[in-house]
Amino acid sequence: MFKRFFHTGLRLAEQSTPSGSSLFSEPLKPLSERAAIAENPYFRELPPNVAAVYLSPLKWKASENDDLVATLRIKSYETNELDFYSDFICRAAYYMKIPMRGPRPLPKKVESWTLLRSPFVHKGSQENFERITHTRLFKLYNINPSQLEIFLAYVRKNNMPSLTLEAKMVEYEDLEVAARIRSLLPAEEQGTWSDSKDHDRIKLHADELLKNDPVFQKLMKGDQKKK
Repeated sequence: MFKRFFHTGLRLAEQSTPSGSSLFSEPLKPLSERAAIAENPYFRELPPNVAAVYLSPLKWKASENDDLVATLRIKSYETNELDFYSDFICRAAYYMKIPMRGPRPLPKKVESWTLLRSPFVHKGSQENFERITHTRLFKLYNINPSQLEIFLAYVRKNNMPSLTLEAKMVEYEDLEVAARIRSLLPAEEQGTWSDSKDHDRIKLHADELLKNDPVFQKLMKGDQKKK
């Protein structure tokens, strides 16, 4: 019998014969928590959406050819709340069909302070304080900007007070971005913007600076006399 709902125990209890000899040559190993839950008969009767709460979140795996769209970092001083919210983000990304990688634990940040307990004669008595910041990293792939905004808005809406969210979006431009920028300039300035090698702006400015440099002019006259 199950003492509690989703109780973790042995798959089969070790049975013994009336004489006391064991039927098994080796004792059975206890199941993991996930395997024990799956073998519970009450668990099999639950609806799929309810049963998924007791299992690890599913993910849409990102391939090597997928484009990175955004990175999401979660920071907190408590690991319990951080892991709980990371689980929530994984489930939200799965139901929105967002390929994702994470949560990846990043190196923790340790900050320390030393304060005096009492001034004057007792200034040698000091007290140390420490604060540890834990961080988890998520990477999102292959989603359009509108879908990303909806996902980030949903995550921020259900954020916990003790957590800090930091999202960075990645934008990609086509190879004709220079031509598009030139078309946005006024008509009188479009002639100064050129992509060809013959009218390189850097080369023109360098020539103007060298013509006005007296040291460069002396060096040029010296080279002409030697020739």
